Amino acid sequence: MALDLELLKKEFQEAVAQQVQEEYWVPEMGESLIRVLPPVDGKLFYKKVGIHYRLAGSGMEFCPKLTADDQCPICEVVEELRKSKSPAAVQLVNRLAVVERYLMNIIPLSEDQKKVRQYIAPKTVRLALLKIILDPDYGDITDLEKGRNVVIEKVQGGGGFVNYSVRAKPREISVREILGREVTFSEIPDLNDFVTKRLKTYDRLKVVLYGGEQELAMEELVERYSDSSKSETVKKEVESDITKQNVNADSGNKVSIDEMMKIAQSVVSQLKRE
Repeated sequence: MALDLELLKKEFQEAVAQQVQEEYWVPEMGESLIRVLPPVDGKLFYKKVGIHYRLAGSGMEFCPKLTADDQCPICEVVEELRKSKSPAAVQLVNRLAVVERYLMNIIPLSEDQKKVRQYIAPKTVRLALLKIILDPDYGDITDLEKGRNVVIEKVQGGGGFVNYSVRAKPREISVREILGREVTFSEIPDLNDFVTKRLKTYDRLKVVLYGGEQELAMEELVERYSDSSKSETVKKEVESDITKQNVNADSGNKVSIDEMMKIAQSVVSQLKRE
């Protein structure tokens, strides 16, 4: 019996997506103790990035547009989808739209193995950290010698949202005292280099988005990313409309370019209504 290649492909994609997500530190519900590390260039301790979450077969990818001011095929598709007010288009926009995040180097202190990891922080956490650092009573909490540990509290809010609160520990403590050894800047990744190595090209992102090199029509994207039952309804109604148009076209001797365009426009209108 031959192997189920489609099932193997799905298993592989899920494994890759899980591996990507496990690369980054994610706070557990409740309180997490971390140490935010200083930047290697002496400027910002974070890097602003754009993330496309919930990509089929990939999990998440950095957005070239928000991260590096470059073209992004996913953002282009989202902009086209925004022109349609259909429930299917809105659902896809909510799933594929870029999310602004802040990448930073940290050491999770609640874990048994304390090592440098990367944290993709939401806006609220970044803003709270900035307020603490700009408060003269705290100052540079990222300093390797005179910095402070930070508590991030993650709680479940209403409507399925997650809320964060951040506070700095009152005592100054060196990273050397925490780990029992010296930590040098050579151990702290440059965030720009870190992102550049993981930022996919335009064409590679298209492959991730569509699941292959061939671009998908809107109804096919609905089927790939949305609820299967809803997408099947859209697909069947579109196919029915195409069939009707083809029957009408076959009744004549020739189909003009104008008539073909009317058929295409009718299909697009049908999709927008859905």
